Amino acid sequence: MSAESPVRLLGALSLQAQTVSEKIHRNAGLPPLPAWANAAAILAHLDDPLGSCLLRVKWGGQESQRRHLVEKTWSRLKQSGLVWEEKKSRRLATLALNEVVHNGFACSQCHGRGLILMREPAKLCRACGRVMDPPEETCWYCDGPWRVFVVERRRTCRTCQGRGVRPALSGRQCAHYLGVAESNWRRTWAQRYRMVLGVLLNCEVRALQQVIRETKGA
Repeated sequence: MSAESPVRLLGALSLQAQTVSEKIHRNAGLPPLPAWANAAAILAHLDDPLGSCLLRVKWGGQESQRRHLVEKTWSRLKQSGLVWEEKKSRRLATLALNEVVHNGFACSQCHGRGLILMREPAKLCRACGRVMDPPEETCWYCDGPWRVFVVERRRTCRTCQGRGVRPALSGRQCAHYLGVAESNWRRTWAQRYRMVLGVLLNCEVRALQQVIRETKGA
């Protein structure tokens, strides 16, 4: 499933989803339900409560469900036998959950543009407009006088390295959050992190696939 599919899916849910509740409202002569109520009705009937909660938080923006999402995630990991040292395992689950929830979204620094607009003072020649080096008193090209202007320059965003999307956490950042040495992270916890991440990603994909089927079948 492509990274753009959830965006298109939510657009389809907002505009086209037909649910039993909406049909009842329409037949009773009541006002139609809000668009998100249609999507929520579909999510409420998903087979996996964790997948439903994950979609609500990630694609529905329902931050009020995040606490429930954390608890459902922890319960699923215990059922799957993916719990080691409890304190570190809980932090590992939070780390993986944040990665899944924020994966694919625009960089918060450049808002997806990959570039940062910088406004800096610069000395420009009044006559020809060329940039002058600070030590010079007159223009090197036409010997004209200078004036200080504010110049706009675009620079590559350092946070996302110009990609425009939120970067994944580095091994050093993950190790620091977990409270272990970076070598310990690479040797032991990185593999565990990938296992937890895989559970959550598979859960999201299955939930999205069911939502698509429910939408098409409505």
